[in-house]
Amino acid sequence: LLDRNLIAFVNKVQAYYPKATSFNTMLTPFVNLLARLPTYNVSYQQLTVIAKQAMQDYNDERDENTVKNEDLGKIFSFEPEDVKYNIDEFLDNDLDKAIAACYGLQPPRRLDFQYMRMTEDDPL
Repeated sequence: LLDRNLIAFVNKVQAYYPKATSFNTMLTPFVNLLARLPTYNVSYQQLTVIAKQAMQDYNDERDENTVKNEDLGKIFSFEPEDVKYNIDEFLDNDLDKAIAACYGLQPPRRLDFQYMRMTEDDPL
């Protein structure tokens, strides 16, 4: 990746991976490779700045925490009041409500209850 080819390379990667996280993920191996090749120090420095900026753009967008119009209704709110409303509104039996509460009242992407079994308490 010579200086004259670097921008074309970056543009091609960004066209193929338009999301900032994917773009940064795909650039990272090239940044690491160029970091170990002293003759490509200028390209390494430039690519590092581009990758960092992509990550910063993603972080700024994520911090705004906005939902795109096309995604409205697709995203489940994990606010306790919303979870309780959905459980009470859409579920009928106690087992379904208990399972939904276990999944809905914990932070997203945490699957601590992945293998949970609901059993009745046996006094024996």
